[in-house]
Amino acid sequence: MPIIDLGYRRWAGARSVRPLRWLAISSTSLHLVWRAPWLRRLLMLAWLPSIPVGLSFFAYEQSLQNFEWRQLLAGVFTNMFNRPDISARIMADPLEARHDIWAMLLLAFFRYPQSLNMVVLFGMVAPRIISYDLRSRAYLLYFSRPLSVTEYMLGKAMVLIVLLAMTCTVPALGVYAIGLALSPDTSTILQTWDMPLRIVAASATLAIPTAALAILYSAFTTESRYAAFAWFTTWALGWVAYGTLTSSELAAAGPAILIDDRVRLVSPYHVLGEIQAAVFGALPTGSDPLSAILLVSVVTIAAVIVSHYRIASQLRV
Repeated sequence: MPIIDLGYRRWAGARSVRPLRWLAISSTSLHLVWRAPWLRRLLMLAWLPSIPVGLSFFAYEQSLQNFEWRQLLAGVFTNMFNRPDISARIMADPLEARHDIWAMLLLAFFRYPQSLNMVVLFGMVAPRIISYDLRSRAYLLYFSRPLSVTEYMLGKAMVLIVLLAMTCTVPALGVYAIGLALSPDTSTILQTWDMPLRIVAASATLAIPTAALAILYSAFTTESRYAAFAWFTTWALGWVAYGTLTSSELAAAGPAILIDDRVRLVSPYHVLGEIQAAVFGALPTGSDPLSAILLVSVVTIAAVIVSHYRIASQLRV
């Protein structure tokens, strides 16, 4: 081949449908990630919290017929969830409180074990997802095909979203199915038919902002350890800041600190938890998730825009 023929050429191969081109990125990345034995073990561990949640559904169904179980469940909602209003409804008529109880149990499943699993999972997978391409210049191979930066980012984000669905959405749907199996009659379906939709919405609430933030950190460095440090630091510092600002010592200092309204915005964990509580309809009376929704929306959009600019700038070098 003469040297003058070297250079970029129009793609002459078969092209997939434009809206599905990101699937090539996702399938390749998932195949590479799935090779790690620790990932399979972590996914198996992520299913373990569904056992106590399933036992909680069993305890609730038993409380419909057993007064002692009803008292035990009411105590759990008072002491663990700080929801005496739901405890009063359990003691008065547990059947009418079924929707709220199922929503609170599923919210607890998302808030506590699965949010922690998400932080660990993304912290181990996401830092390499783009930084490795930048360091090895594999992105040049990707973009030698008719692929846009948006499709590349969507393909990478879907890797994280699929992994989170495997650790959050699928187990939550399984717990919901267990609850239906333990229920005494088919009226449970009519009372809780919206729970699968809420599970999917809560999963999206958790997956989309966190995936956007993880991709932003990964796109800004060629060293994955820096992206991992930034990821874990964001969650840890937010948690510590929230705990410090809402401690009893500072709360007793006076009205200079507004507890549980504006302070929660410093912690990604508590901000996302409040939005998920709104999705499940389990917000305490008087809570307004609007500021949390606006903050998460702004951060997500900004992360996507900056990541797009960062990746596109590599192609202009």
